[in-house]
Amino acid sequence: MTRAELPCGEVKQHLEDKVAAINQQIAILETLKAELQGLLSGWLECPPPHLIDQTICPNIQAVE
Repeated sequence: MTRAELPCGEVKQHLEDKVAAINQQIAILETLKAELQGLLSGWLECPPPHLIDQTICPNIQAVE
């Protein structure tokens, strides 16, 4: 096998594609993390009775 036949370029491209996919997953997880932190920041340990009567969990369910 000569140096020109080595698959280094293909291997490098595969690794770069994998890194890009991982970066995309990280971005998605960061967005989810921010949304969950937003929910937690407004968490009510003892919601008012009118919210309890209208929902299962006032912290995660919108009142209509």
